Amino acid sequence: MTEGQPARGRDAPADELGVLLTRVARGDLAAYEAVYDRTAGQILGIVLAVLRDPAQSEEVAQEVLLEIWRMASRFDPDRGSATAWALTIAHRRAVDRVRSENACSRREQKAAEPEPVPALAEPDPVLAEPDPLGDVRVR
Repeated sequence: MTEGQPARGRDAPADELGVLLTRVARGDLAAYEAVYDRTAGQILGIVLAVLRDPAQSEEVAQEVLLEIWRMASRFDPDRGSATAWALTIAHRRAVDRVRSENACSRREQKAAEPEPVPALAEPDPVLAEPDPLGDVRVR
């Protein structure tokens, strides 16, 4: 490859995806459709591997693809490939969902546990005085 020529071979699709993300950052819907077509399967695969629930995975994948639309301007090709950027977003979102679900389960379990009933205290013998009828009164 000579200087000024587009990348060929293994890196070409990644470079094309980076160019598409640049166009998405400017609001190009056609570029977003291309990004969607190229990444949706991989994104769903990563999310499904983490969540193992198809319904939740589809929901999270949709959120990721929306985030890519909104955050495309933050992609920096000097920090990595466009594919790695998108899949990192997907993985982080999936892990966030797992953590959120775990926290919710813990809150529900805690709410379902009965609260301990405090033991009844024995009357203090100093404060108790005998009742003429034999009962103990507490002052």
